[in-house]
Amino acid sequence: MQEPSTIYKPIDPDTGVKTKFIVFLAIIVLALLVSNHQSIAVRQIPLIVLTGLIGYYYVFIDLAQKRRRETMRRVIDEIKSRDSLTDLSNRQLFLSAVYQRLKSAEYQNTPFALLLIDIDRFKELDTILGTENGDLLLQEFAQRLSHFQQNKSMVARLSGNEFAIVIDQLGTSTSFEQRIQILHSYLKQPYRFHGRPIDITVSGGYVQFPKHGYRVGALLQKAKLALLRAKQDGRNQICCFEQRQDVRAHLDHEISQEMGKSIALGEFKLHFQPQFSIATGKQTGFEALMRWQHPTRGWISPETFIQIAERNGLIMPLSEFALRESCKRAAQWSQPLRVAVNLSPIQFKKTDLVQMVVSILKDTGLPPERLELEVTESLFIQSNKRTIETLKQLREMGITIALDDFGTGYSSLSYLSSFPIDKIKIDRSFVRDLTTSNGNMAIISAMIGIGRSLDIEILAEGIEDKETLDMLRIAGCQEAQGYYLGRPRDLDTEPGFEMTRSETTPESAQKLHLVRNPYLCA
Repeated sequence: MQEPSTIYKPIDPDTGVKTKFIVFLAIIVLALLVSNHQSIAVRQIPLIVLTGLIGYYYVFIDLAQKRRRETMRRVIDEIKSRDSLTDLSNRQLFLSAVYQRLKSAEYQNTPFALLLIDIDRFKELDTILGTENGDLLLQEFAQRLSHFQQNKSMVARLSGNEFAIVIDQLGTSTSFEQRIQILHSYLKQPYRFHGRPIDITVSGGYVQFPKHGYRVGALLQKAKLALLRAKQDGRNQICCFEQRQDVRAHLDHEISQEMGKSIALGEFKLHFQPQFSIATGKQTGFEALMRWQHPTRGWISPETFIQIAERNGLIMPLSEFALRESCKRAAQWSQPLRVAVNLSPIQFKKTDLVQMVVSILKDTGLPPERLELEVTESLFIQSNKRTIETLKQLREMGITIALDDFGTGYSSLSYLSSFPIDKIKIDRSFVRDLTTSNGNMAIISAMIGIGRSLDIEILAEGIEDKETLDMLRIAGCQEAQGYYLGRPRDLDTEPGFEMTRSETTPESAQKLHLVRNPYLCA
């Protein structure tokens, strides 16, 4: 490769003109100097003229050219600092302007809000409207922001459909929230394209200076966290940065990004918690519970990753894995125990659940009678004919349908008789304080009574001591589950009763104290 010093570089036009001018004068001067017909005084005149002209050139002409170049440079820099689609400031100019404002003595004690805002589901809108109309939407959105902030350097399009704006304080300290809500309403007003109204929703996150920091990078990062929380909490809102909530939202976002890889690497495992018949003391089955052992974060709670999976769409492969793996494991047990698996309401909407269950049972060889599918009350709130038909088909196959966490949601007695339900699981929140709360005992007794009248079995979960178990037995509860009787365990490392061929029940069943139970002997 040729050395940099030898690479051809085009000559500056100004430099060429300058060179020609000097050469022309030099020729005239030389011609006069070599002339023998002039006196010394006459021959000095060209030298004086040449010196003056060169001085004039450099002092006036060259200075004017420098000014023109500087003006052109500023114009080019201005063009480069603007977003070509919306004519707003770009990221670099905006951050530079905020930085200069933070340094300015005039504004150092003047509070302001830094707001990040974007159009919800813009990619879907862009696809539906078409790229041309999508661009028009962004342009109109930008104009509305510009109307709210006259200083163009303080409003910007950062990327795609993400915008930033500095909100100045007007009046009291509470005006930030009021002005931002006004802006939010303004940005959501219908947009019109070719006479057709388009409604949008908008999400945002903001921070306040100096309350939330003094550095541009820190303020921008915190505004991003607030925007992320606004998205995760349902969109169509603007959130102010809150340290505890937004650090949590940031962590959830990181977990969400890592979840897909963890599923592929097999980091999700199933643990199984035993269930017992209170009347006989025999183990009736296991509930399959998902566990995630992250390589660096350790055990991640199901309460955390289940909600995240439902938001990012990974609940589908995760639920199918749980169902398939549970059936596969149960088919290998020597004891014909039942296995209970949780279903997500999303599975009823986005998959042919019946076909998937049939396929899994066929592949694993597990009889349908040994499978129990648990659903939550939220399924019935959003139910339709397809949901009811799906449950009926599963039940007709011999699969047990259980209603999980009963009493914690929008409990209604109407759907107990309207929907195909075989079992009710009383939530641990009622069982936990059973020995100290007369109200909880009354509620559980009512649930058991309703279950008996509708021929629905009742299982109480979350049993952690003998006294609670005895009270449930007296109330007529049929099945029991909880740490007192058995913790969830990895059956690969801790195999037990499920793999034996004898009729001996596990040691946990001895805690039911059936032999000394006077109520069963009566």
